[in-house]
Parts: sequence; C-alpha cells; structure tokens
Amino acid sequence: MSVKATIATGYRLRLLLMTLMMLGFGVYCVYDGHVAYPKTKEIGLAYQELSDQHPDDFPERWPALAESNGWPTKVPGKIKSEAEYDSDIKTQWIMAAITLPLGLFFGYKLLRESFRWVAMDEATGLTASGGHDAPWEKITGLERERWKTKGIAKVVYQDAARNSERRILLDDFKSDRAAIGKIYDAVLTRVAPEEAAANVAAKAAVVDPAVEESGGA
Repeated sequence: MSVKATIATGYRLRLLLMTLMMLGFGVYCVYDGHVAYPKTKEIGLAYQELSDQHPDDFPERWPALAESNGWPTKVPGKIKSEAEYDSDIKTQWIMAAITLPLGLFFGYKLLRESFRWVAMDEATGLTASGGHDAPWEKITGLERERWKTKGIAKVVYQDAARNSERRILLDDFKSDRAAIGKIYDAVLTRVAPEEAAANVAAKAAVVDPAVEESGGA
C-alpha cells in the first residue's frame, strides 16, 4: 500500500484567501494614495480657497469652477487642511507598504506549500519533497511531543547520501490529515511498536455513542 500526503484543501484556501485579501487591499491603497486621495485634496483645497475669496456666494460659484476642472459639481464633504490631506495620503502608502509584502509572502507560501508532499510505501519507506529518501531501516526515531496537541511530528532518519541525520515533517494541519495520520501510524509502529499497539487498543475501546444508545435500547 502506498500513501501520499499533499497540501490540505482547507490550508490551501486559507493561504489563497490571505494572498488575495492582502494584495487586493494593497493595490486599493496604492490607488487611493496615488490617485483618489490627491484628487480629493485638490478639490477640497480649491473649495476652501473659493470660500475664503468669496465668502458670500462661494456655493453658487462652485459648480462653474468644478465643471471647468472636470470635478464633481456637488459640494465636497469634510474640508481638511493641507496637512490633514497629506497625512491621509501618507497613511495609504504606509498601509500599502505593509499589505503588499504580506500578500507576496502568503502567495510565496501558497506556492511553496503546494509543492510539498510526503509519501509512504509500506515495502520501502518514506520519501518527501526536498530530496528526502528514508528507507524503513534508516528511520531512527519519531519526534512526537507535539502530535497530540498540534498534530505535528518529525520522522528522524539517517540520510546515506548526505551522511547526516535529517527530518521529515508530518503536519496534519498543512497536509491531508487522513494521509498524514496513516504515515504517522506506520512510522510509530516501526519505532515504538508497544506505543502503537496501545494506541490501537485505546481507539478500539472507544464506544460509538450511536452503537451504545442502540444497544441500550
């Protein structure tokens, strides 16, 4: 039997969503900082200047001035000082500087995680992306302290080609949970058979509530 664990669908969608959200918001901030907010500033300052020069009839003069510049003829909203407009524009650029790199980071993570995999062949052992090749006889341990709480374990093996100890990550959040579980159980059976047998017995002892209710009836 062979098993291959690739990126989990839910994890892929989370990374894709974060990528689109960050990049989309970042592009929107760039547009606001480069186009929308400077235009709002130009219109607001022009309206303020008109009201200062013609305090008695500037509302009547505004439509003509707006049309001559291709601006909306409706009265602008809250008028701000030039410093306040500049602060708003600066804020947009700051947000863009934060969200665009985050979007690229999540996009890179999505791409990288999509090419990660761990495979098991019951006859030969484990292989994984990143050049991992771990025959059963070369597997020396299973770091599983975080397995029960985080679903994370590391298969320790001796890499004959590199003459060094290496680790293969098993993560049931990032990878297909069912496949990772089967790989974990198979490795545990070889490195700690008594613990593996105890786990099997514990699972078998769990009574299905539906069966228990049916039996009680």
